[in-house]
Amino acid sequence: MKATVSIGRSPENDVVINQPDISSHHATITTLEDNEFMVEDLDSSNGVYVNGYRIKSSKVSLADQVRLSANHIIDLEVIFGLKEGSVLQIPEEQNKKPNDKDFTDEFLHLEKVYNDYRKDKNRIVQGNQRKQVIIRMGFMALPLAIQAVTKEIALSGSTILLGGLAQLIPGGNKHLDKLEELNDNFMVRFVCPNKSCNQILSGRSWAVWHNTGECPKCKAIFNKNKL
Repeated sequence: MKATVSIGRSPENDVVINQPDISSHHATITTLEDNEFMVEDLDSSNGVYVNGYRIKSSKVSLADQVRLSANHIIDLEVIFGLKEGSVLQIPEEQNKKPNDKDFTDEFLHLEKVYNDYRKDKNRIVQGNQRKQVIIRMGFMALPLAIQAVTKEIALSGSTILLGGLAQLIPGGNKHLDKLEELNDNFMVRFVCPNKSCNQILSGRSWAVWHNTGECPKCKAIFNKNKL
C-alpha cells in the first residue's frame, strides 16, 4: 500500500467512494510511524472529521474516528492493509461490548496522545527560547564587532551580522502558529473515547481524568477501578 492514499468520488483516487456527498478529491491519509497517520482535507465540500470535530489536517491513530462528510467512517486498518474488510465502517456495529460504559481500554490510548502533546509543546517553546537567546547574544556582541574592525569592514560585517540575526527573528510569530496548530490537533484527539460523545478533555491531564474515572458528559468509564 502507498504511503499516502487519496480518497474521493473520482476514479483517479486510490480509494473511491462513489457517494454524492463525497468530493471528487476529498482527502488524503499519509502513514507516519507507530500506527499513526496524517489526515488532510482537500478543500472538500462536506468536510473531514476527527472524533466528531471538523479538521483541515490532523494527526490520528487507530484509536481515532475519521469520518468523511456526515456518515462515511473510514477504517484506517483496512486502507493500509492491516486487516481485511470494508473501507467504510458501519457506526451501529461499533463499540459492542458487555458493559456499554466500559471504555477503559480505549482511554489508555489517550495517554500517548497526551504525552506526545506535552513533548511537542515543550519542543516548540524551548526551540523559540533558544532562538531568542541567540538573538540577544548577537545584538550584545554587535558593538564589539564594530569596534574591532575598520569603519568599512565594520559596516560590511554589521550588515552581515544583522542580516543573520534577522533570519533568526520569528516572522509572524511562527512558534505561536505552531502552538495553535498543535493545540487544535490535541483538542480533537484528546476527547472521550465514546464516539457517540466525544467530549473534549483537554482542560485536564490524562492522569487527572484517569483518577476521576469517568466522562462528565456520558459517564463512560475510564478507570477499571470504577467498573
